[in-house]
Parts: sequence; structure tokens; C-alpha cells
Amino acid sequence: NTALLELDVLKTENERMKEMFGRIKTEKRVLASILVRPPRSLYDTLILDVGRESGVKIGDVIAVEDVVVGEIVDVAGLTSTAKLYSTPGEKLTVLLGHPTVEVEIEGRGGGMFRARMPKGSKIESGDLAVLPGLFSKIIARISNIESEPAGSFVMVTLSTPLNIAERAWVEIIGKAQN
Repeated sequence: NTALLELDVLKTENERMKEMFGRIKTEKRVLASILVRPPRSLYDTLILDVGRESGVKIGDVIAVEDVVVGEIVDVAGLTSTAKLYSTPGEKLTVLLGHPTVEVEIEGRGGGMFRARMPKGSKIESGDLAVLPGLFSKIIARISNIESEPAGSFVMVTLSTPLNIAERAWVEIIGKAQN
């Protein structure tokens, strides 16, 4: 697929430019097995097999491949608890569309999010929602856009591009040092 090849080229070019300006990614990553997941755990939380003894801290980010799914909310010696960003009522600011616009998305549970945006926003199904920052992280993808009949807004439904219930492990990413 040509689009995937172009994406790889752009990704490599982007990383080289960041290195030229001294903005190298210095994240500490820890691999964690998922011990307990919904429905056995509280809704949209994961119990992981690493904790304080592995350097895990509250606020560390949880990712699967290149998709960020949540953050650490509790740490014990050998385990930790992660809350998924899609937890109902959780709010998160992301960049969305082309050109990007900052928007607040709200968790709806089960890897789903909603956002309300002005009509005419340059968004379309398939667009990615990413965390702002030099090293952007994917959160979700637009799966549906519904116009409010008499209003000047659209309701955007987003979903995590993976199913956490099918995963055996996650990466815990410590805060970047740059």
C-alpha cells in the first residue's frame, strides 16, 4: 500500500529532523502483562503485573503499539492499576482533523469517545485524534460524524483503533525527559 510506505518515509524524516534539533525521545518503557481486565476489574481499568519496584509511577502513560489507551492511577510494589482514557466521563484534549484543531473528547466506555464540534470543521471519518506535543501519540480514530439537524454543531464519535480485551500486555511509558 503506497499510503503506508509514504507514512514510513514521513515518520523517518520527522524523527531525523527532531534529532537534528536535539529533541530526541527519551521515554522509559516497561512491558507489563495485563493481570485483570474488564469485566473482572472495575469498568475500563486494568491491573498490571509491574509496579513501584519496576519504576512505574502515577501518571505514566499506557500504550499498545503506537496507540495510547490510558494512564497509571495507582501503584503498589509489584502491581499497578491503569484507567483507560475511554472511561465514561473522562475528558481529554486532543488534536483532530486537517489542519488540526484542539478539541475535548469525552470517554463513553469500551474504547469509545464523543466530541461536539462546529459544523464546517475540517474533519472526516478515519481522521486520527492525537495527544498534543512534539511526539504525538494516537488516542482514537473518527468512526462517525452526525449533524445536529437544526444546530451549528456536529457530534463526532471516535473509537480506539484496537481492542484492549484482545491484548495480553501493554507498555508503560514514563514521562519524556525533553
